[in-house]
Amino acid sequence: MSSIDQINTSLYFSAVSSAAGETAKKARKKEKAAENTRSNIFAAELRKNDKLNELVAAGLPSEIAAMSMEDAVVFLKDRVTMAGDELVEKMSGDAFAKYRQTISQLMKFVIKYSYEIEQYKRLPDRRTHREKSPFINIEVINSKLDQLASEILANQADKLKLLKRVEEIQGLVVDMFVS
Repeated sequence: MSSIDQINTSLYFSAVSSAAGETAKKARKKEKAAENTRSNIFAAELRKNDKLNELVAAGLPSEIAAMSMEDAVVFLKDRVTMAGDELVEKMSGDAFAKYRQTISQLMKFVIKYSYEIEQYKRLPDRRTHREKSPFINIEVINSKLDQLASEILANQADKLKLLKRVEEIQGLVVDMFVS
């Protein structure tokens, strides 16, 4: 009888030890998963911060960092429209500066996300051995974005004419003080 008890107890202890080993493996997997999750969250925050810094360095508003391309365009278009309406209503220096800044931000966004510039070097001239100017190839990546920017600027044409006149007057004033 004692041999039977020893077999049962050895099976019991081996089952317990294998269950403990599996539990330890599962705990290690959970720790690795939690560690990866923490590092993934940290990496995602770093990418988000890098994108935000890149936008700010390019002169774009930081609000568009978390937006999709379409939402960012709509946001910038609305800002141009609101600044244009404010310029027409107030016709102040601050309204003019704000309108100019919003147009600039819209155009920077369009250039940044809709055009790709490639330069190809050319062989030097055989006779003079001088470098030739490189070929520059500009490709429109997102033609819809380009088309939208053209439509926005067409809708803002009268405000841009006003902007041109104001700049011309400011230039004349500066010339008058310089002379």
